[in-house]
Amino acid sequence: MRTPGLNGVTEKYSDGSYLDFTDGAAGATGEYFEFTVEVPESGTYALDFRYALAATGATGVAQDRPLNLSINGQSPSSVSFPSTTAKVQGGFSEWGIKSQTVTLNAGPNTIRLASNGLNGANFDWVEIRSTASSAPVQLPTVQAETGTVGGTAPGNTIHLTSQVAGGPTFHPNFTGTGFTDIGAAADAFLELTVAAPTAGLYRLDFRYANGDSGNLARPMAVAVNGVGAGSLAFPVPPGAAAPNRFATWGFAEIEVELRAGNNVVRLAKPTGVNHGGPNIDAVTPTRLAAPSSIELAAVTVIENAEGAQAGTLSIVDEDGGTYAYTVSDTRFEVVAGQLKLKSGQALNFETGATVDVIVTADDGPTGFAPITRTFTVAVSNVNDAPTLAGEQGSVSIVAGAGFELAAELITADEDAGSTPVLTATLANGDPLPAGLALVGRAFTTDATLTPGSYNIALLASDGALQSSVKTFALTVTAQAVAPTFSTPNALSSAENQTAVATVQATDPDSPSLTYAIVGGADEALFTIDAETGALAFTSAPDFEAPADAGGDNVYDVELSVTDETGLVATQDVAVTVTDVAEAPNDVPPAFTVLTAASTVVENTTTVFDFEATDADGDAVSYTVAGVDAALFGINAEGVLSFTAAPDAEVPGDAGPNGIYQVTVQATARGVTVEQAISITVADVNEAIAVQQSAFTVTEPASAVGVITVRDEDGGTAGLVAPSFALSGTDAAAFTLNATTGALSFVSARDFETPSDAGGNNVYEIVVTATDGALSDAQAITVTVADLDETPFTPITLQAESASLTILDTDTNTNDTVVRDSTNPETGPAFPTGSGLRPGFSGTGYLDFGDTPGDRATFGVTLTAAQAGTYDLNIRYGSTGARPLSLIVNGGAAVTVPFPDTGIPASGGNPAVEGFSNWQFFTVLVTLAGGANTISLAIPTGRTNGPNLDRIEITQAGSGPLDLTADADNNLALTGPAMVDPAAATAVAFTVAGRDADIVTTQVSFDGGTTRTVVTPDAAGLFSLDLSSRPAGATTVTLIVTDDAGNQATKERVVTIAAADQPPVFAAAPNDVPVLENTTAVGTFAATDADGD
Repeated sequence: MRTPGLNGVTEKYSDGSYLDFTDGAAGATGEYFEFTVEVPESGTYALDFRYALAATGATGVAQDRPLNLSINGQSPSSVSFPSTTAKVQGGFSEWGIKSQTVTLNAGPNTIRLASNGLNGANFDWVEIRSTASSAPVQLPTVQAETGTVGGTAPGNTIHLTSQVAGGPTFHPNFTGTGFTDIGAAADAFLELTVAAPTAGLYRLDFRYANGDSGNLARPMAVAVNGVGAGSLAFPVPPGAAAPNRFATWGFAEIEVELRAGNNVVRLAKPTGVNHGGPNIDAVTPTRLAAPSSIELAAVTVIENAEGAQAGTLSIVDEDGGTYAYTVSDTRFEVVAGQLKLKSGQALNFETGATVDVIVTADDGPTGFAPITRTFTVAVSNVNDAPTLAGEQGSVSIVAGAGFELAAELITADEDAGSTPVLTATLANGDPLPAGLALVGRAFTTDATLTPGSYNIALLASDGALQSSVKTFALTVTAQAVAPTFSTPNALSSAENQTAVATVQATDPDSPSLTYAIVGGADEALFTIDAETGALAFTSAPDFEAPADAGGDNVYDVELSVTDETGLVATQDVAVTVTDVAEAPNDVPPAFTVLTAASTVVENTTTVFDFEATDADGDAVSYTVAGVDAALFGINAEGVLSFTAAPDAEVPGDAGPNGIYQVTVQATARGVTVEQAISITVADVNEAIAVQQSAFTVTEPASAVGVITVRDEDGGTAGLVAPSFALSGTDAAAFTLNATTGALSFVSARDFETPSDAGGNNVYEIVVTATDGALSDAQAITVTVADLDETPFTPITLQAESASLTILDTDTNTNDTVVRDSTNPETGPAFPTGSGLRPGFSGTGYLDFGDTPGDRATFGVTLTAAQAGTYDLNIRYGSTGARPLSLIVNGGAAVTVPFPDTGIPASGGNPAVEGFSNWQFFTVLVTLAGGANTISLAIPTGRTNGPNLDRIEITQAGSGPLDLTADADNNLALTGPAMVDPAAATAVAFTVAGRDADIVTTQVSFDGGTTRTVVTPDAAGLFSLDLSSRPAGATTVTLIVTDDAGNQATKERVVTIAAADQPPVFAAAPNDVPVLENTTAVGTFAATDADGD
């Protein structure tokens, strides 16, 4: 036990001492404290332990010092005692309450709390209460007027009797017989005695009034039995108002620990507070109940569902409260009262059908220890997709063979009892081809499987779900087929020669075959070429002396043929030797008429008549051999002829050079003689024909065309080159090159003034082509077509009329749009609210957005005569360089830079933003006759573009249209404001700001109706004669005219003074008499019209 005066004694304990479990090595297992309590009946009771436990470590980490709780000697259960504060130093002075539910027997019960070998907490008291009475219990109200006030100026206790005159200030609406007014002294206090039936946590509800005119909260320090319980504010209650702000009462509450019996509750001024305290009417204590348990509605989650909810948590707490939750399993969290898996976390039924989760709820400052409960969360099973792991490499097989899948290719399924089944298709989803099948883990094929390459897809299926797909390449080659002999098994060969025949065999899958002799009665008499299959006798047989085994001139041999795969075919062949007439004195035939060369005119067939005789009188027959033999024939009389008449221009010989090579053979009784002959085909002149009958040309062209002919001699490279001549009605209008056939007008034709004989622009001539003795005359018409000679007029295209292609898909508002009065811009650049840039033409302008590819397209149509190059003058405004891609008629894109058009501040003039200053950028383009398209687009990689006002298309090199004679708006006329009539004959004026293209400068005195040309000098000076102008104001109008006919004017008002008038004498006599000896003559008076 710890008592006052000992080192390390904590504060705020009750009844003079507390229990301190030993620490360090002394915290041996088994040390305990126990007590006996008697209860009237068996049942469930709550043990409320008041204890203190500081945090640990340098940063104040919460700790837990569990102890073993046993009832009546039964097996102990561990009870958690977590830290009651985050403090390390002085933390054992912060007390809390731990509530534990136990079962007690009627009568005495021994309760023991024992060490488990670790340090324990400090304990102040233990309260045993029935769980049936765990709800908050409100105790009788204590009236403030029954308490004690103290201090140097403690205040007043106001009773009903204080309403008498001269008594303390009285405020209505209190309860009981009065209230206490806590004075302004720094040491003023109020003490009330509060009786508690049991020790525990209580809420004190103070009824008070505070009418402070400055709205001060008037806080008070609260202490119970001399131990500070905290500060309590007493703010001005809502509704407190003059004249009696203290007549409105409010409530302020604080939670404190009371011991069983009487407790002294003191309200005192906090240190440094020197204002008055509140009026206290009464205090009502309420016994608070510790939370009894945590409940969870629904404790099931679906497997594999990330962030799934397990259920809603609730606290069984009669007096309510706000709780903070902690969860032992880091995969879980509590959000808004929901126990759930964290984002990205999921449970797997196959690794555990249930999960135990310990949930701790802490209501913070109530003083009750956190409560803990273990929940078993069930994991519901769902069907998991099977998996297919590993890879299957490429496979090559022969049709009809099979193979097993690689061992590395493994199927699996987390679901118990599920055995995935492998299935196979083609990778494009089609079924396997005929002749290919998957059985288990083995593929089978048969000979019907078409050779080739297949991409096979494998997956595992549990009947409902499938794995991801694995693919591999399968190459199938055809089954090897044995070769087959195509040569018949019966052959014949004339005697006296060794060659028999070339044996042939076929094999679809083996281009290379090997031949051999493998048997037969007469095999020793034959040889065969292993590569070519040429079968021959080892020596020439003699029909009259047969050497075969049968002696009948039928020689038997067995042949074999072998392909590249080793497959062999055999065939028995019978070679019959035939008789040849043999005359020991036979004389071969001889040619009597022959030639080695012959020339044949093209388009004929007969070549030469050969003749041969045989001295023995045998009949002679003729044949033709040689490279060109197929083109010839020879009859029984020996006449050699072409089978089809040859064409010298299209030789058909093997050369081909027009010289045909053959050999004529004469044979008598099997004996042949030969004669080689070369046949040359001679060219002859053939017909010629003019192929044109009409030409059409467009004015003012002079060239018409070239006359072409069809000439079997080959034209100018033929036997005779053609020549051309001209005649006909309009022949004088033309020239014709006699060699080349080039036809032209002698001068360019004008459609509007036809010069042909018919006057209809259809000229008629006859062209004659001559080829040696042959010729052809052809009537030809030459039509002159009209040319549209309309002069080009500059074209203006307003940007707002363009066809727009918008690719924008983002959510911002920076889009390509037309800006006009219905769609203005916004922002600080438009302080007047117009929303439109100044100076645009037309009804608006184009404002490019931020999407590459956004495009404005314009259409322009020109006549055929107008096709050519033009200036594309683009009026634009841009803040900073904002290039666009220019494409004309779908051609290659050209980048137009569109530099900044802004004007910097200068000479006191403010800067002008580029978007508010329009300028031209000129690009040279080529336009075609007909329809043209011109497009401007935001290039790839760019996110902006300029504003476009209009496009002017002008003649190449002329630039933008000249629409004003004062392009810079700086034309000025200066001169005198007043002119003396005496100097009016030459009044000097100065003109400034004239454009460079001004061609005429004039002045007018009647607003421009009549004008006079003036010629300013280099400084702009010129003079005018104003002597004829009347006195008074004269308006001088300056008119300048540029080379485009544009005019600009400036005016100067000049005032001409009136002419000076001489003075006039007033009426006076011409003769004035004067008396002698006097000096005065008379008085004369004069007036001046000018007022001089």
